[in-house]
Amino acid sequence: MSTAIGLHADRPVRMEPRDGVVVVVKRYRDADGARIFGDHRRLWEALDGGGGGSRPVAIPEPIVWDDEERELTMEALPGEPVGARGDLGRSGELAAPIAALIGAVHGSAAEVGRRRDARRIVASLHRKAVDLRGSIDERRYRRAVELLDDPIVLRRIAARETLVLSHGDWSPRNVLADGDTVRIVDFDRLQMAGSAHDVAYWGAWCWATELIVGGRPDWQMCNAFTAEYVAVRPQVFQEVVDTLWFHRAAALLRIAHGWSALQAAPLMRRAVISEAVRWAAQA
Repeated sequence: MSTAIGLHADRPVRMEPRDGVVVVVKRYRDADGARIFGDHRRLWEALDGGGGGSRPVAIPEPIVWDDEERELTMEALPGEPVGARGDLGRSGELAAPIAALIGAVHGSAAEVGRRRDARRIVASLHRKAVDLRGSIDERRYRRAVELLDDPIVLRRIAARETLVLSHGDWSPRNVLADGDTVRIVDFDRLQMAGSAHDVAYWGAWCWATELIVGGRPDWQMCNAFTAEYVAVRPQVFQEVVDTLWFHRAAALLRIAHGWSALQAAPLMRRAVISEAVRWAAQA
């Protein structure tokens, strides 16, 4: 018997027993599932030391890609999401082991074809701006993107960051906690990006979550997570210092565009975009 566990219409997810064990099966209706399986497998093998070793990071093993059914079967991991939209959950409490998780991914030798350097990030934000056409927030959103799209800014970011394998959707929803043991899931957006890319998205996600639950968001928890991350990867300290503002602005714009909770709350969306402008203005 299968149990549905994912609500995305284009990528439904279910759990089911196979050969005496429970697996997760994800169907890709539009996305390139074969590429995603291959990228996921490369990360698995890099973290597993080529197979048979003791894994430094707990991620689900990608088992098989079914091209006819367009389904990826992977290992099911125990635990519950650390947080959810509207609920920071244990994000702050587990900051240190979670930072160690993403630090190990970034430090792996795995590489994938998808790249998100500063120029590609800005190009993506320009495409998203089209969806805000005619809205009261369009002008403010485009202002933030223009600040990031300055040629001097893009050259400076490119000169100061080295691309590493990034999760691409690094948020508490994609970290499972089983007691104090944490594990990573959802590798659909694996990409090569700067070290600050994932760290900034985690922080922006937490900042926006505080906003939508009626709090007065600040960056203290985000800064604490960043500090845990650079403690794990001290060699990228200066890169993170030099590029975090850029990635925070981009992450906030991505959230303002993509979160349905903000689309239904225009004042909150405006606050997120305004915060993005504030970070982008540091250029």
